[in-house]
Amino acid sequence: MNSKELAARRVMLNLTQKQLGNLVGLSNETISNYETGKIKIPKNKVLILQQALGIKEEPISIKESVNDRIKFLLYHYGTDIRKFSRKIGIKNFNTVHNVIHDHTNPSYTTLQRILRGCPEINPGWLLDGYGRMLKADIDTSVSFDDFMNAKIADQLKRLQDQIDMINEKIKE
Repeated sequence: MNSKELAARRVMLNLTQKQLGNLVGLSNETISNYETGKIKIPKNKVLILQQALGIKEEPISIKESVNDRIKFLLYHYGTDIRKFSRKIGIKNFNTVHNVIHDHTNPSYTTLQRILRGCPEINPGWLLDGYGRMLKADIDTSVSFDDFMNAKIADQLKRLQDQIDMINEKIKE
């Protein structure tokens, strides 16, 4: 996803930058910077933004991390980092922020709080990626596989763009 695609899709869905930012745990200034190209959209944000905007990519299997699964929980609940932190009983939202932004892995206590605050979540899925996300066999509107597969598809698209640019320079 590039900056133009992000802006076009957001506008098409009648979302403000603030609304999209709240949905994915970013400020409206950050969304604006992504859309104007002032800041390149980080790989770990592309996936979250694609899912929030309903953009699906071709499935490609990759190994996800517990951090990725926690990011998906925020998307699943349609919440932001602060609200999710309150939901699971963590007063300092930076704890969840650091996990979501891959600065640190979640502590044992954080994982316990997630499982207590979200009792419908399958612990095997959260901890190791085994089984379905929800304990009840309820189908989610966006599968976790789709969520994770968007990550690798975006990386492949970026690599192909780089290859195309190099080929153009070689032809010159």
